[in-house]
Amino acid sequence: LTKKHDLKSSNGSAPFGNLCQFNQKLYGMTYQGGASNLGVLFSYNIQNDSFTKIIDFNGTNGQNPFGSLILANNNKLYGCTYQGGSFGQGIIFELNPQNDSFSKKKDFNPSITGSNPYGNLLQAQNGNFYGITFLGGANNIGSIFEYNLQNDTLKGIYSFSSLLATGQNPYGNLVELSNGKFLGTTIQGGSNNGGTLFEWNNNLKTFQVLYSFSNALNGRNPQGSLIKHS
Repeated sequence: LTKKHDLKSSNGSAPFGNLCQFNQKLYGMTYQGGASNLGVLFSYNIQNDSFTKIIDFNGTNGQNPFGSLILANNNKLYGCTYQGGSFGQGIIFELNPQNDSFSKKKDFNPSITGSNPYGNLLQAQNGNFYGITFLGGANNIGSIFEYNLQNDTLKGIYSFSSLLATGQNPYGNLVELSNGKFLGTTIQGGSNNGGTLFEWNNNLKTFQVLYSFSNALNGRNPQGSLIKHS
């Protein structure tokens, strides 16, 4: 094990997500630190061991990113912040790694799109981005959202409805199966109030709970994300 770089308050601190690689650089975010103590976006050059703070999150351009960046099919990086933006509930942003230019794409509007995403974006087979929010939606217990990069539109496509029926407060990322269905988990709710495993059929726009976690039998309150087996 070789320690490569120490994070500190001025260049970001408390990273929660993973690193994302593009060419010979790793890109990441911190939840805190930076000029406003609201987190930073940084790169690390593998070839020369150099660390670069790209931007300071300041509230207006988002704050407190919790998840990770993803590399989209246009060779740009996309991510979310948990808070900040016009409504204070998070944003979706774009980073061009060719010149490190940053742009805020959309603000999360609690009742319309959902708010406060913890996880990452998912670029689906249709080219659109999908994700889940911890709060917001019609019932303020979370939503599934879609961001269309081509026409720059963000909308909520499903609102979690009740503690028992759907679960509440989805956490982490969605995963897409080959049949176009998305799977995810909620941290609370379901028949045992231990969280749920759910499916969103993006073609039919239908939602169903596949499983309710039940404490001693199979654990409860999942905070991570699913991964897709080959």
